[in-house]
Amino acid sequence: MTNFSRPDVYRNIHKAIRKAMFDFAYTLGRLDIEQAPSRKVMKDRFDELVHLLDMHGHMEDVYSLPLLEMKKPGSTRHNEEEHVQIHGEIEGLKLQLSSLLDATPEIRRDIYWNFYYAINKFISGYLMHMQMEEIVMTNLFYELCSDDEIMGMTAAIIGSLTPADSMLVARFMIPSIEPFERLHMMSQIQVTAPPQAFEALLNLCREILSAEEFEALQNGLFADSSL
Repeated sequence: MTNFSRPDVYRNIHKAIRKAMFDFAYTLGRLDIEQAPSRKVMKDRFDELVHLLDMHGHMEDVYSLPLLEMKKPGSTRHNEEEHVQIHGEIEGLKLQLSSLLDATPEIRRDIYWNFYYAINKFISGYLMHMQMEEIVMTNLFYELCSDDEIMGMTAAIIGSLTPADSMLVARFMIPSIEPFERLHMMSQIQVTAPPQAFEALLNLCREILSAEEFEALQNGLFADSSL
């Protein structure tokens, strides 16, 4: 499991994914399904969540799991099988949403509630998948890989993200992590990212954090400056 003295592969991104899933379940549960604008919001939020999940799974398949397979062939088979299962479940949810959006008013509400329960069933399974990774796969990384290899893999993942995808991840991650982690992450970005990128991220923090949280972050980032 997590050893705070060693790099963690999953903790922060899984916090972001949990927030994205819980936010969508909350939005879906209180939706006015009879209103077309509400249905559009639902579709947009669903597409955003699916994009985040697909992106995360792709990064694991391209960067994380191959590193472990290189060290110990066959060690990631169970994780890969779960990724295939998750992909199939997401495709099924897409079909359910399509049916909901095309439904007539007479049957729309029944399809809506079936979709709501299906989303929450999916979330419960995905939570178990993340827990498995946080325990089983983390132990494998610590057993097989050096800290430099883990940090190199993480850097490769971050470097492969588009600016838009980086901001999407940040929007869910930044409010989900503890203040110490938030300041540490933003401090690293402050010294490594282009000034415009850091400023855009700081503006995002101002939007998504409480006034108290943002003030504490800003004080930590600019403690040695005149700002």
